[in-house]
Amino acid sequence: MKVAILTLPPIVNYGNILQAYALQQTLDSLDLESYLLMPKKIALHHPLLMPLVYFKRMIRKYILGRDISIKYTDQERVSQYTRKFLDKYIRSEEVSDFSELRGRFSAYVVGSDQVWRPDFFCWSWKQLGGAIETSFLEFTKFQNVKRVAYAASFGTDDWTFTDEQTSNCAALAAEFNGISVREKSAVELCSKHLGVMAEHVLDPTMLLDASDYLQLIKDYSLALPRKGYIARYVLDTSPQREDDLQTISELLQLSVVWSNSKYEDFSAPLSERIQPPVENWLKIISGSSFVVTDSFHACVFSILFHKPFTVFINEWRGASRIYSLLSLFGLESRIWRGDSSIIKTPIDYDAVDKRLAELRTHSLAFLKKNLL
Repeated sequence: MKVAILTLPPIVNYGNILQAYALQQTLDSLDLESYLLMPKKIALHHPLLMPLVYFKRMIRKYILGRDISIKYTDQERVSQYTRKFLDKYIRSEEVSDFSELRGRFSAYVVGSDQVWRPDFFCWSWKQLGGAIETSFLEFTKFQNVKRVAYAASFGTDDWTFTDEQTSNCAALAAEFNGISVREKSAVELCSKHLGVMAEHVLDPTMLLDASDYLQLIKDYSLALPRKGYIARYVLDTSPQREDDLQTISELLQLSVVWSNSKYEDFSAPLSERIQPPVENWLKIISGSSFVVTDSFHACVFSILFHKPFTVFINEWRGASRIYSLLSLFGLESRIWRGDSSIIKTPIDYDAVDKRLAELRTHSLAFLKKNLL
C-alpha cells in the first residue's frame, strides 16, 4: 500500500528531520511504501534573468563585501548539509497542489511534530495555502482512502484554533480511521474541541532503537574532546541560560560542545548559520557525557542514548510536549530549575527501557490496527 506522510516539511531542524525519517522507517518495517510530502521548489527567477541575478550577487559579494553565495540563496546555504540527509535517507514526493494527489495514495498519515499547531503548520505550508484544515486532510474529502494521525501535536495545552477552524477541523477529524497524539493533554483537546477520541502514543523517533541511529553514524568521523563533554543543543538562548550553562559546566568540570548553528539568528553572519549535518548532531549527542537542551527531541535522544541530561523549558516552542514526554518515564526532575543536585543524580535507565518497550508495543499496535 502506498502511503503519504504529511508533517511540517523538514529542512534544518534535527528533530523535525529525524521524526520524519523514523516514521518512514517504521512504516517500511510494516511493508508499507511511504512518501514524505514536501512543497515543490519554486524558481525565484525566470531562467533568462539568472545572469542578471548572478551579476547583482557578484557586486554584493566582491564590491560590497557581503557574506553571500553567487550560486545559492541564503536558505539553500543554511540547509546544504541537512538536505543531504533528506536526499539520502528519505523518500519524498513534491507537491505543488494537494489536489494533484488524488488517486496516488491509498492512505495518509498526518504527523508527527506540531502539525496541528496552526501558526507552525500554516507558516510551513504557506507556499500551498497554509490552511490548518490541510493538516486534517481536507483535500482528501470524498476519496476512498485511509486517514490516520500518528503522534500529531498541538504543541501547547491551550486551544489556538479559531471558531471557524475548530468547526471545520472537527468535521474532518470525524472522517479519520484513527487519531493518536504525542502529548497526554492533546487527548483531552481532541475530545473537548474536535469531538473525537485520540490515543496517546510515542513520538516516531522513539519507535526506533538507539542502534538504528548509531548505524547512521558508524562511519562518520568527528573530532570531539576525549575526556568527555557536555552536548549543548539550545535553540533559544538568553543571559540567564548562558549563566546556567556555565554553572553546569563548572559543576561537571566538562567543556561544552555546540551541536547546532545559529540558523534562526538572521543577525548572525551567514557562515555561522549553516546547519551542520544531521550525523554531526547524532554523533555529538551519542558521544556526550551530559546533555543540556531546551529541545523536545534532544530529550528524546538523550533518553534513547542513555545520557544524563537536563532541559530548560521553552514556552514559545511548546512546553507541554516536554512535560508530557518526561512524565511518561518519571523524569520530570530533569527539568532545570536551578537545583544543581540533579546534575549528578543518575537516571534509572533500566526502568526507562522497560517503560519504553511497553509504549512501543502500544504505539506500533495503533499503526497496525489503523493502516494494515
